[in-house]
Amino acid sequence: MTGTAFDGKFTGKVPEFDAPTKLPVDDEQRRQWQLANKAWWEELPMRYDWREELVSSLSTVDYFAQIDQRFFRRFAGFYLGARSLSTT
Repeated sequence: MTGTAFDGKFTGKVPEFDAPTKLPVDDEQRRQWQLANKAWWEELPMRYDWREELVSSLSTVDYFAQIDQRFFRRFAGFYLGARSLSTT
């Protein structure tokens, strides 16, 4: 199973899965799709450091604090208006 970073197209999916609402035709196809889906997510996990590397070790308190700080900085104006936000 191979895939690439999201470029506007979904790659690495099974050929028969050609619509987001398509259902498998039988149990064997369902199993194949589940295996392909699991492999895709394991190869391309959702990450929070895709533009700028996080310096803390994965899954530590500092790691998640860095994610929170980035999120709050980026979207503070969206959900807080002009108010500031402290992450401490």
